[in-house]
Amino acid sequence: AGAPGGGGLVSRDRLLVYFGGLTEKPRSTDELFARLQSEPGHAGDRVWVYPDWIRPTTRGSLAGLAESLSDRIESLWTDLGRPSEIVLIGHSAGGVLVRYAYLVGMGRLGYQGAGWAERVSRIVLLAAPNRGVALSRLPWPARLVSALAAVVTRRFAALELLAGSAFMT
Repeated sequence: AGAPGGGGLVSRDRLLVYFGGLTEKPRSTDELFARLQSEPGHAGDRVWVYPDWIRPTTRGSLAGLAESLSDRIESLWTDLGRPSEIVLIGHSAGGVLVRYAYLVGMGRLGYQGAGWAERVSRIVLLAAPNRGVALSRLPWPARLVSALAAVVTRRFAALELLAGSAFMT
């Protein structure tokens, strides 16, 4: 599992799972996690940055993407020897997805539970649009593109982040 500073565990058996935002650039958090791992009590943290972030053109449903995230965390957790603590971190749309993946892992929303979710000690949401994104708050070019895409197709996962969508409500 690709991770900055993903060396052996020192003081704690902790896995940090990070899911980035819609327009976030790959590797943009490397410095942040390197700094975190230099702090007391975090030197042994394993960091896994989810490689398949949602993008504005990502197709499929957010529920399906969150289910896939849950499955991949389960697999990684098992491969790493079942770390005793997991911290989920999500930025923007990634925050909505890690929260939903946690619910999937806990066996909510009609899903079968997964062992990894019992190990989650905290969920950190960074600017997550928990109530959805209101079109009126977007810059006019993005508002126009989103409104047209919502009318023409429902295939883009990012459209499910709009306030009032079935996924958000």
